Amino acid sequence: MDSIDRFFVSKKFLALPILVLLGAFLFDVPLGAGLSLLLLLFGVTVLVLRRLGLLRKELLLLFILALVIHAGAALFVHYADFQPFSGGTGDYTRYQAEAEEIASRVRQGNFSLKGVGVAHAYPVIVGYAYVISAPDPFVGQMLNAWVSALAIIFLYLLVLELGAPVQWAFLVGVLASLYPSFLFFSSLLLKDVFVIALTLFGLLMVMKLIKEFSWKRFFLFYISLVVLIHFRFYIGFILMATFIISWTLFSSMEIKKRIFYVFFLTLLLGTAPQIFGYGYLGIPSIQGFANPERVEFYKEQAYAPKTTQDPGEPKLGRTGGDETSVGVGRSSSFGIGTGFESPYSFVWNSLRSLVFAFFGPFPWQLEYEKHLFLLLETIPWYFLSIMIGEGVVRSFTKNRRALSLFLFAAMAIVLLALFFSNFGIIARIRIPAMLVLLAFLPFSLTAQKIWDTMHSHLRRYGI
Repeated sequence: MDSIDRFFVSKKFLALPILVLLGAFLFDVPLGAGLSLLLLLFGVTVLVLRRLGLLRKELLLLFILALVIHAGAALFVHYADFQPFSGGTGDYTRYQAEAEEIASRVRQGNFSLKGVGVAHAYPVIVGYAYVISAPDPFVGQMLNAWVSALAIIFLYLLVLELGAPVQWAFLVGVLASLYPSFLFFSSLLLKDVFVIALTLFGLLMVMKLIKEFSWKRFFLFYISLVVLIHFRFYIGFILMATFIISWTLFSSMEIKKRIFYVFFLTLLLGTAPQIFGYGYLGIPSIQGFANPERVEFYKEQAYAPKTTQDPGEPKLGRTGGDETSVGVGRSSSFGIGTGFESPYSFVWNSLRSLVFAFFGPFPWQLEYEKHLFLLLETIPWYFLSIMIGEGVVRSFTKNRRALSLFLFAAMAIVLLALFFSNFGIIARIRIPAMLVLLAFLPFSLTAQKIWDTMHSHLRRYGI
C-alpha cells in the first residue's frame, strides 16, 4: 500500500470530511448538500486519476488545495454578497431560475427543455446536479469549484508538458488557483469555469498531438473543441486556429505526411462550428463579426452603454466622466472607440485597448470602492508579466511547441481588445489566456532566482 492509499484509509482523512459535512448540515442544509456533492466528485476524480496513472502526491495535494480555495471563495462571495460588477444581478440569476425549473421537471419525469429558454447546456448541467442534491445555488457553486480544480489539474499537466519541473508545475497551479478573477467568476453560477477547463484541456491535447499524433488524442481534442464552441464560440475558434497553425508548423510528423494530415484534419475540424450553426470552419460567422459596423457596435455600444453610475455607490473621491472611468455594472467601461475614421486613430485606439485588455484596469481607472479588489490581480500581474515575457522567450529555444500556448493567448487578448471596452467583461473572458501565460513562469531566470532565494530562507527556518 503506497502513501496515497494509506492517506485515504487513515482515520484522520475519513473523520475530517464527516465532521465538516455534519457541521455544514447543522449550519445550513443547502451548504451541506453542496459539500456532499463536492466530496462525491472529489472521490470520483481521484479514482479516474488513479486509473489513468496520473495520481501523484503533488497532483493530489494541488487538487485538494484548488478545491478548498475555490469552495472557500464561493462561500465568501455568497455570505459577503460580494458583487463588484453586476450589483447582485446578472446571468447567474437567470441560470439559477432555469436550473431550478429543469430540476423540478426531471423530478416529475419530464425531460423536455421546451419553454425553459436555455441558451446553452450550463443551466442543464446545474439542473441535473440539483436533481441528485438540492436546488440551491450552493450546489451549483460547489460544482463550479470542482470544475475549477479540474482546470488547475489540466494547467499542471500543461506546465509539465512544456518541460518544467514538478515543483514549478505545482507552484503555477497554486498561483492560478489564487488568480482573483478566476476565484470570483468561478464562485458564481456562470459557464466560465467550463470555458476555462475546456480551453486548458484542449491546449494540453494540442501539445500532445504536436509531439505525437494519435487518433484517440485528436478525438478528445475534437470533443473538447465542440463543447467549447458551444459555450463560447470565439474562444473555440481561437483554439481551433491554434491547433491548425501550430500542428502545421511544429508537428514531429514527416513533412509530406504532415501536409496530407493537416488538410484532412482541417476538414474534420471544420464541422465543429457547423454543428452549432456558425458555418463550416466558422467562416460565415467570422466574416460577419469582422464587419467594421459590427465591431463598432460591440466596442462602442453593446458593452459600453452611456448609463450613469448608481448615486448611492461609495466612490474613491473622484468625479466620473472621463473616458476611462469605471462605473457599476454595465458602466465599467474605458470608453475607447474603434477609431475607424482614420488609420492613425485606429492604430492608436487599438494599441491603448490592447494595453487595457492585458494590464487593465489601472489604479487610476477605478472609481468605486468595490472595484479595488481588481488591484489584487493587476498589480501582481505587472511584475509577473515581466517574468512571463522572459519565460516565453527562453521556452521557445527549448520547446517549439510552447509557441502554441503563446499564440492562443495572444489571439485571445487581441480579440478582447478589438471587441470589448468593459473591464468586467474583459476580466472574465481573459482568464484562460492569463492562466495559459502563467505556464511560462518556470522558464524565467528571474522567477527561478526569486524562488531559490525564498526556498533557501524557508529551509533556514526548517520549513
